[in-house]
Amino acid sequence: MARASSGPGPAPDADDGPRVRRLNAGGFRATIAGTPLPAPAGARPAFDVAAYVARIPEGDVEGHGPLGPVAGLWRMPSGRYEHVLVATATSGVVLALVLDLADGVVHGHHLLDLR
Repeated sequence: MARASSGPGPAPDADDGPRVRRLNAGGFRATIAGTPLPAPAGARPAFDVAAYVARIPEGDVEGHGPLGPVAGLWRMPSGRYEHVLVATATSGVVLALVLDLADGVVHGHHLLDLR
């Protein structure tokens, strides 16, 4: 992934990097309102998430690393959140990044097993 842009993106923490937050299943589900809509083919995340992804602790991927490219993009009907699915080394397991479009930050991430 490319270096994070200077536009909207993850809020910095004390050492000037993005704040990383692992969401539990309930926290992740709370960001889903209605039926998620797949983004059109070729759509890109609302903002660059590379700096956030680089800071995710290895343990949060639970042995499914390394992380790969963006594998999917889903938008919530409310317009508040966008889910960016990042491929892992395990087929059917993705790391879902939750982008808070209203605040311009990565709300958090959740390992999602779709198998």
